[in-house]
Amino acid sequence: MREITVVAKDRIGLLADISELLSKNGVNIESVAVETSKRTAVIRVVIRQYEKAKAVLEKGGFKVVDVDVLVVRISEKPG
Repeated sequence: MREITVVAKDRIGLLADISELLSKNGVNIESVAVETSKRTAVIRVVIRQYEKAKAVLEKGGFKVVDVDVLVVRISEKPG
């Protein structure tokens, strides 16, 4: 999996626009994290279809940075 980071001006509906754009193009979001600082939003999206997601987001006018990530699946249980 890879992580795509989108850096954009923070605004209402930004995350919805990104997720809708990916959804309409058949890209599933595995994980998402959002941080804001003053007027800038940093949205980290972990996806399997890296090339497609990057192309879709860039075509949609978003600034995209990509990063390799390691995903470890563990069972969820107490302790």
